Amino acid sequence: MVPYPRPCVVQYTPYPIPCVAQYTRAPDERPYAALVWSGSGTVNGRIVDVAVLAQREFLVTPQSAVTFVATSATPLLIYSVFPILEMPTC
Repeated sequence: MVPYPRPCVVQYTPYPIPCVAQYTRAPDERPYAALVWSGSGTVNGRIVDVAVLAQREFLVTPQSAVTFVATSATPLLIYSVFPILEMPTC
């Protein structure tokens, strides 16, 4: 049997943004991907919408502040996925 490395957990943080509200996330030293789980709105002025395939995900580069604005009746819920942290060796 081949030993496998210990599984790594992807870090994610949900950002539920209530209807017609705004939230600004401070810059981070890490890049991250974000997935629109529900609702629609804008991210730094660009449209995001769970109903449109091309507007369901985006990438945030390091040291970038991001302003989310919810514009739909459904709350805008965005999951952000950060790089996997390096596991310490035993």
